[in-house]
Amino acid sequence: MASEIPVRGGRKGQQHRATPDDLRSYAVSPVSPVTVTRADGSVEARAAKMARKATPAPRRRGPAVCAMCGDPIEGKVWVSRKQGPSRGKPVHPDCEKKAQAVTTARREAKQKERAAKPERLSLVEENRRLFAQQDRIRELRRKQSQPEK
Repeated sequence: MASEIPVRGGRKGQQHRATPDDLRSYAVSPVSPVTVTRADGSVEARAAKMARKATPAPRRRGPAVCAMCGDPIEGKVWVSRKQGPSRGKPVHPDCEKKAQAVTTARREAKQKERAAKPERLSLVEENRRLFAQQDRIRELRRKQSQPEK
């Protein structure tokens, strides 16, 4: 015999049907009147679908403040991509451009520094030069210690 799988609600193989006195049924139909209280205190009765539209959208707390200079931002808001505490926060476009210019100048200065320094030798090459210098010193000492003819 095939095993039967129990279904929620205790009944086997039947789907739940909503009834007016059932808690799982809809409490308010879309056309039933709903009382809407506005922010100014006025009260109005509307259909349930309209009541959802009448609720005001959430408002912003205030103007955005630049994470770099601390001044309020009016107009277009940029999000900082600079590394540091301002990353991902709203900034003025001018503040972001200044920060990018400073970063670019630092990178260029580092590249100039690296170009000015001679490239470091590998360990093998450094050892070859040291051994060659030691050989020259030994040769000079050997010449000095031999009597003149």
